[in-house]
Amino acid sequence: MIGPKEPAEGNREYLVDALRDEALIKQAEAAIYSAEIWQKALDVLCKRIASGDVSDKLLLRIVVSLTKSIACF
Repeated sequence: MIGPKEPAEGNREYLVDALRDEALIKQAEAAIYSAEIWQKALDVLCKRIASGDVSDKLLLRIVVSLTKSIACF
């Protein structure tokens, strides 16, 4: 059984709150994961630019991708 014995309405509220909390936790985890991926991509991009080992076309595609991911934040 979930939680202490309560009326049915109390159990529903408890479940709704628990599901809402779980959804918020998952959203936060996804945002953190996305930010980590974005940071790694940016690090790789900076290293490639510094080494001169990136074409203009590739640079443009990476910048467009990063811009799209920023818009999601």
